Amino acid sequence: GSGATVEIPDTVKSIGVDAFLNCKSLTSVVIPDGIESIYAYAFSDCRNLNNVSLGKNLVLIDDYAFYCCNLTEIIFPDSLTCLEYGAFNGCPLKTVVMGDGLTYIPDGNQINKGYIEKFIVGKGVETVNGFSGSPVTSVGPIGSGATVEIPDTVKSIGVDAFLNCKSLT
Repeated sequence: GSGATVEIPDTVKSIGVDAFLNCKSLTSVVIPDGIESIYAYAFSDCRNLNNVSLGKNLVLIDDYAFYCCNLTEIIFPDSLTCLEYGAFNGCPLKTVVMGDGLTYIPDGNQINKGYIEKFIVGKGVETVNGFSGSPVTSVGPIGSGATVEIPDTVKSIGVDAFLNCKSLT
């Protein structure tokens, strides 16, 4: 039906490859604390998915897991240590808050629609390769008045990580 919400039981440990691929009716997902991994393309092309709540024990978000969803906000738990290529490519994210468990932000996580209003890098991150990876996308574009917080732990910011972010000064 329209406006479907998925509540996954705590006993489930992972969400498999293509589990909800192209599920157009899906609008909201609550990932319980029991989930440790979300595998490739699990929620890919769920174009009406606009709300995801990630559980506090999530460790892995695999390639293109949320590709082309309608997410405007994502808050990563501190437990997340592995964010793979293109996991949020095509999402119109306005708010991105990294947990402290990530040590790097991989290439290919383009946020190529909308404007980032708040982008907070977790304290564990040492390398920002980008919500970039393409000459036409970047961590944004960053909207005017946006907040970007990069902690002292970051030692490397990759080529084009903030390409076309004209509002950054």
